[in-house]
Amino acid sequence: MSEADLLKKEAEDTLRQIDASFRDPLAKMFAQEAVQETRRKRIAKKAAPELGDLIANKFFAMCLDNSIRKSSGLPGLSYFLPSSPPKALAEHERRFYITLPEDMVIEGSSPNRSCILDTRDQSTRIEVPRETLDDGTLSRPCLHRCFDQGSVGLACSQWLDLQMLIRGTSTEDP
Repeated sequence: MSEADLLKKEAEDTLRQIDASFRDPLAKMFAQEAVQETRRKRIAKKAAPELGDLIANKFFAMCLDNSIRKSSGLPGLSYFLPSSPPKALAEHERRFYITLPEDMVIEGSSPNRSCILDTRDQSTRIEVPRETLDDGTLSRPCLHRCFDQGSVGLACSQWLDLQMLIRGTSTEDP
C-alpha cells in the first residue's frame, strides 16, 4: 500500500471516529475540515518537500493563475509577462538608440527606441519590442493586485513582481 493510500485510510478512519463522537453538527463539520486540511498539508509536503513552508505560496500563485483563466478567459499569469523581459547585455552586445520616423510612432509612445547590436554577427534587435493589437494600439496588459499582508499574499506578490517580472502593481489591502 502506498504512502498516499495510508494517509487516505488514516483520514477516513479519523472521519469515521468524528462521525461517531460528535453530536453537534457544526463541531463535527469543523473537526472534519481540520482533518482534511491536515491531510492536504501532509500530501503537499510529500509532493514538494524542497519547498517546505513555501508550499502555501506556490499554491497561492497556482490558484491566482487558475482564477484568472477561469474568470476572464485569459491564459493566466503568463498573459502579463513581458514578451522580452529586460536582461543584462552579453559581452558581445552593444546598446544604441534610434529615433523612429513620425509615421511609425504609435500614439502615446516615445519615438526613441533602444536597440541591441550583436557584434559577432552584426545582427540587431529592438531591446523591448512593442506589442500592438490589430487596430494598431499598444498592448501592455497589466495585473493590478490588492493583497493582505499575511504570510502568503505578500510573499507571492513580491515573487510575481521581482522574480517573474509580471507587469502590474501590488498594493496593500485597505
